[in-house]
Amino acid sequence: ARIGAPPLRRHAALLCAALLLYLEPPSAHGCMCTLLGRHFLAHVEEGSPQLAWRLRATRSCLKRELPETLEHLGSLGVGLDDFVCDWLSSLFLSTLALDTAARVWDCYLRDGEALLWHVAVELLRLLEPRLLQALSRDEALSLLHHASELGGAGALACRPAAAPRSPGPPVEP
Repeated sequence: ARIGAPPLRRHAALLCAALLLYLEPPSAHGCMCTLLGRHFLAHVEEGSPQLAWRLRATRSCLKRELPETLEHLGSLGVGLDDFVCDWLSSLFLSTLALDTAARVWDCYLRDGEALLWHVAVELLRLLEPRLLQALSRDEALSLLHHASELGGAGALACRPAAAPRSPGPPVEP
């Protein structure tokens, strides 16, 4: 794929392969054409205001939800543009196991773009303990790009739960 191509087009072969696992070729072709025509990243060029807006929104969300992880990634030189676009444009096929990514696809088709942002935040939340232990940019990027090799989201979810973040001061009963 050419540099500067819309992120979704870089992942078109991966998305096509996944569709062909579940559908006959004519149906897979129709689905892929629809996806390329309607997926929000199909028409977003790298460096465009639309992509910049989405990265700013992601940063804002992560500052609120996972500030320590965002700060640590920044200290390692890992920017959101190093992984978020790949996650979203491949509908997480680039990092999750196929069965998990297929579930994401189902929900994305039902719920739209907002679901992808929730998945991204929750995947980072699951990866957080390992990301905070990463000592280099390469180590962190490996975790971010190959979560499926860590046993998938199901295995990651088996870790002890972190204390929930309080939205504000505790309320007296």
